[in-house]
Amino acid sequence: MSEQPPRTNLPDDETLIDELEKQRLEARFRVFEEFALQDQRKYYENKSFINRRAASQVNVMRAFFAFLTGLSAAAAGLIVTAFLVPGAFANQGQCASVGLAASVRAYSEAVGEDMSEVPGAAEAADQSQPVSSEMLAQCSSWNTLARIFIILSVIAPVVGAAFTTLADLYQW
Repeated sequence: MSEQPPRTNLPDDETLIDELEKQRLEARFRVFEEFALQDQRKYYENKSFINRRAASQVNVMRAFFAFLTGLSAAAAGLIVTAFLVPGAFANQGQCASVGLAASVRAYSEAVGEDMSEVPGAAEAADQSQPVSSEMLAQCSSWNTLARIFIILSVIAPVVGAAFTTLADLYQW
């Protein structure tokens, strides 16, 4: 009889090689998953978060400029109807008569003509009473403020449209 080597609980060479190959493949997968898949997932989650935050900021700016447009248009309309037209409810049209009388006088002096022949000019010049410097300053302030609001009501939608274009360009 030939002697057989004693049997031990050690795995044979093929089983050991298969187990080592399995462990090696699992280690490669873990390295690939961590440094390729997870890293890429974190990158895109970060970029997605940044883009969502930027989109939110752009939407806030668009809403702000839309609000500013409406507010400035309403304020300009209120100032004009309250102070700057004949029969205005806040100052009984004093700024309108001051402005018309001042315009008639300035034109008459600049041209050197008598404005009595122009329809309405004589009435404006006759109805104009001496104007206090306080009233003139107040009317000038309201006029300037109305012009600022009118300009703002034109510029604000342009700026809001620029942010709309920016949002559409990057498709946030």
